[in-house]
Amino acid sequence: MATLLDSHDARKSAATAAGQAPENSTGWSRLLGLAACRGARFRFGPTAGEAAARCVLLRVKRGRRTLRHVIAVVPEQRTLDLIAVARLYGGASAGFVTPETADALTGCTDRQVPPYSPDPGLEVVLDQSLRDAPEIGFNDVRPEVAVTFATEDYTTLATPRVAAITATA
Repeated sequence: MATLLDSHDARKSAATAAGQAPENSTGWSRLLGLAACRGARFRFGPTAGEAAARCVLLRVKRGRRTLRHVIAVVPEQRTLDLIAVARLYGGASAGFVTPETADALTGCTDRQVPPYSPDPGLEVVLDQSLRDAPEIGFNDVRPEVAVTFATEDYTTLATPRVAAITATA
């Protein structure tokens, strides 16, 4: 298994990844640039491996009114609990956003939502099962490239809310 990059190598790799990323990857470019500037430990690879997580952009509603939008970060192999997300934010329901809404909120398509938002109105919530893992990886950077962060560094950068948002088996 490859080791996490030190900050010098990370800056060089982040600049390369940001320069070659698809045009709709604005959120990813911001996260990788921030990670490189702050010396976060991360690496690129073909897949995220055991620590793979996926990001889902959701809307939380009460009645017909949308209360807020949320980026949920969950383990790839677990099922997102929409009821838990709705309750976490005081809503009656939670659901997936349209691709157009995803693009408007993050600059990314609904399949490439970054695990980070500089917008305080778009909160990131991390499933608690990922909090204690040494690493967390994301396969959504580009189709053939994943990025894996030291979990401690990722949580420092993204400052996610941590809660149980996946169904228990």
